[in-house]
Amino acid sequence: EAYTMNGLEKYDMKHLIWEALEEGIGCKESYEYLRRTKMIPPHKPYNAVYEELFEQLNHFYSLIREDIKSIESKSVCLKTQNYILEGELPTVSNGEYIEYRLGNLRAKHKVEYFIKHLLMAATGSQVDSHYYYIDKKNTVLNLGTIQAELAQQQLEQLIDWYANAMHTKDSLTFFPESSLSYVQALDKIGDVFYALDKAKSAWKQQNKSYGFSGEGEDTWNTISWFGEDPIHTEAFHENSSRFWANWLEIRNKQVLKG
Repeated sequence: EAYTMNGLEKYDMKHLIWEALEEGIGCKESYEYLRRTKMIPPHKPYNAVYEELFEQLNHFYSLIREDIKSIESKSVCLKTQNYILEGELPTVSNGEYIEYRLGNLRAKHKVEYFIKHLLMAATGSQVDSHYYYIDKKNTVLNLGTIQAELAQQQLEQLIDWYANAMHTKDSLTFFPESSLSYVQALDKIGDVFYALDKAKSAWKQQNKSYGFSGEGEDTWNTISWFGEDPIHTEAFHENSSRFWANWLEIRNKQVLKG
């Protein structure tokens, strides 16, 4: 961790605090341990920053503790005509797939979450999935049930898309943040121009308060689409709609109460 005030906001520090919470270790005791091991500098201003971060995570932990305490790893496997998709997913006793993140949930995390949810559904699990995370407020993003046949059909389409992605440049025209901004705006307002403006905003990331660069500033994207505008293409519209179509129907975000 960098010896700066913002250093205590880093993800590694949050995980150390989370481990302390799981072990029942309090703020003062955990702070002293981290200070002795030189993971936190011995300057008084850091104490106040650490206490604030500890309290934030402690509140989040108290809200989701009962839901995550029985998490176990479940093996899932889906065989298609040409591929096998398998992995280990965190589930609880009623079969629900549950994840949590000690920070914000960006579109790239939602991509992974959605694919895992589809895999659970395609292999016979007809229950909701839940992803707890910390935004401006403690939040849970729920994904509702989806028919096994529909989930498998979309997964097979996504696998084929991924496997053949290098064949044409159009197939690469998918950017999680920009694509999700586009389909959500289109679903909400029904205006393509409005939706494209939202996608363009995510591509350029004009709102710097988000704390991360726009996808258009990514080195690979800059090289791949140098001098081009992939957002205003038919491929962008088609690929965005292809990936996020069922997501729009089953997603539900809630602020955690308590």
